[in-house]
Amino acid sequence: HDALPIYKDIIITKELEPLFSIKIDLDLIRQVLTNLLENAIKYSPNDTEIKVKSEEKDGFVKISITDQGI
Repeated sequence: HDALPIYKDIIITKELEPLFSIKIDLDLIRQVLTNLLENAIKYSPNDTEIKVKSEEKDGFVKISITDQGI
């Protein structure tokens, strides 16, 4: 559970479960997550939190990004 300060005084908190090895397109998933985080930062008010969470369930990995923006 880490928090990283970011501009706009937004804190990014991550809650990442240990995951089993999975086959993914690393460049594609990196781009998708970067786009989602940049969007969350862009539309979040100052002094708020963005939460990145991952969980493994039924053989799938669920990743969620929650912000307090519109």
